[in-house]
Amino acid sequence: MSLALLASPPTPAPSYLLDPRYLAASQRLAERESLRFLAFYGFGDERSDAEIVPVIRRELGAGSFDLRTPTGFPGPAAPDRLLARWDEIAEGLGEIGCVSVYLQCRGEAAPGGASAGDAVDASRFRTVYLLDLAGDLDAIRAACRRDTRQRVNKLLRDRYALSAAPSADFARCYVAIAERNGFSPLYRLDEQRFAAIAAAEHVRYVEVRDEDDAGFIGGGFIGGRGRTADYLYSAYDEARPNAGRVTLWHVIAAAKRAGFGALNLGGGIAEDDALAGFKASFGAVPARWSALRAVTDLKAAAALAGGAPEAGWFAGWFPPYAKAA
Repeated sequence: MSLALLASPPTPAPSYLLDPRYLAASQRLAERESLRFLAFYGFGDERSDAEIVPVIRRELGAGSFDLRTPTGFPGPAAPDRLLARWDEIAEGLGEIGCVSVYLQCRGEAAPGGASAGDAVDASRFRTVYLLDLAGDLDAIRAACRRDTRQRVNKLLRDRYALSAAPSADFARCYVAIAERNGFSPLYRLDEQRFAAIAAAEHVRYVEVRDEDDAGFIGGGFIGGRGRTADYLYSAYDEARPNAGRVTLWHVIAAAKRAGFGALNLGGGIAEDDALAGFKASFGAVPARWSALRAVTDLKAAAALAGGAPEAGWFAGWFPPYAKAA
């Protein structure tokens, strides 16, 4: 087992590294010079058979740092695969000056691997909502909850014009939603950024307009390789009734047309909130994706936190030294 912290993706890159979420993260974080690619090698015979996770590096002084997955951008890493080799991984991270890591994974850790030691934990998770696209659109609509199904059936009687390029209206509505909801600077994207993301390989965009008045209703980005697409970004005109439902339905239809077998709608802002309920109402089922938290240099972490926490490293805020600061 070996690892590396790279300033750019390895060449050749594993196919899953072309996931649009990484491309989007690169677009948003490049100017901060903090985005890195954490590569875990040794899972197979080929050097390209690795787990590659985009991470943000935060400097802690004296050559030490910690790493975390950009919020909302889970890596491809399967938690059990990492936990099975964690002693080697932790040793390698400590050797390069990493004090702790917080990695949002895809998939849920097996119960036996949820706590692989005092310095690593995978018991925390984030709920995402996965929509099965195996059936036709009629079957997908039939699987919606009754209220959503009735609303969608009614809304589809109207006429819509679709396009595949983001307009200035999308960026305008996105900015309004970001300001109203207090998005962090990481999520403050402009028209130029959206155009760059739309041009990336494996990204698709659908925009919905009222065919009668040509007014903007909403738009959404999807992307991914393989069976599952990710719902990346969306925006809609909040002044138009049911614009969010119209937009999401057409995003679902676009993912189906593109040949994806499932659509990851993401989760809510908080567990079981209104946004999560909205996504579930389209027939999406919840899935728990584990977060892997670990201290990789116990001595340095204790010094930063003013001593090792009596209740353990994972009882409260993680990493504890960030709260102490």
